[in-house]
Amino acid sequence: MKVSATIELVWQFAGQEAIAGEFKEIEPEHFWMALLKFSELSVDEVDKIAKGSEFARELAAEVNAVREDLESRAIDSTPSRRTLRAQLGKGGTPYEGGKMHRSSSSREFFDAAARLADDAGSQILTANYLLDALLTQPTPKIVKALGDDIKKKIDKPSKTPLLDEYGRNLVQMAADGNL
Repeated sequence: MKVSATIELVWQFAGQEAIAGEFKEIEPEHFWMALLKFSELSVDEVDKIAKGSEFARELAAEVNAVREDLESRAIDSTPSRRTLRAQLGKGGTPYEGGKMHRSSSSREFFDAAARLADDAGSQILTANYLLDALLTQPTPKIVKALGDDIKKKIDKPSKTPLLDEYGRNLVQMAADGNL
């Protein structure tokens, strides 16, 4: 599976969070903070630097998708990021240079994101699949940082609430062997 160019940017943000927090490896919480920071990027500024480039278009699309997903779940990026950063505290391993690696739990969450992308029929792993993977199985610290109404924030809002309430998903029933 291909990885979008913006995943590298999210990875760099996560690495910066891990280094600033003095962690040995990049944990899922660092990727969560990176995605929150990613959603705050000003795509207009990037477009000024790389006017009309493919990367600028891809970045704008992914930033907007992540931003809209967070907004639909009523997740405010800045307070959530700051709360989680305070909860994590310092890891106690000052950065001595070199490449920051993902922890095993971060690798597992990337695998889950790749499965989500594959299930959706996508050939490219994008930032919104990382976000979905983290919200599908959030770590206890992410849950605590999201605070009250966690269920509303983790569950993706439906685009068809009336149909969901009064209808039956025949495709799902067939897949479950209930037809």
